[in-house]
This record gives sequence, structure tokens and C-alpha cells, in this order.
Amino acid sequence: ENDVNSTAIAGAGGLVGLGASVAIANDTSVTLAQIGNGAIVDQAGQLSVGANADIDLDTFAFGATAGAGAVGAAEHLQPRR
Repeated sequence: ENDVNSTAIAGAGGLVGLGASVAIANDTSVTLAQIGNGAIVDQAGQLSVGANADIDLDTFAFGATAGAGAVGAAEHLQPRR
């Protein structure tokens, strides 16, 4: 089981405020199923090899900006599977 958590928090303020926040979560895990070295398979037609992966990706982004003239943005990016 793989758990990946990503959090980004940003804030800005002033007479003219500009702010941004970005959270990015990338899953680069690899799942492998194999028959080990030295294994003897007598009936390959009856053989089944499988692997499962339980991956939980969570992202959170929060951004706030305050000022007389203010612009702010928040974005979270999570790849589709």
C-alpha cells in the first residue's frame, strides 16, 4: 500500500497583493509480479501470476491574497489513472 499526500498553502498581502499556490502529486510507483529464479513450473497452462497495488493520492492547495488591488490563485494537479 502506497499513500502519497501533498499540501501547499500560500498567502500574500499588501497595497497590491499577488499570490499563488500549487500542489502537485505524481505517482511513480511500480508493481511487479514474477516467478522467482529456480522455480519449476510443470503445468504452465494452470499457472496464474498476479499483482495488486493499493495507491492513495491526496492533494490539497489553498491560496489567499489580500490588498487594495489583489489577485490570487490556487491549483492542485493530480494525474489521471
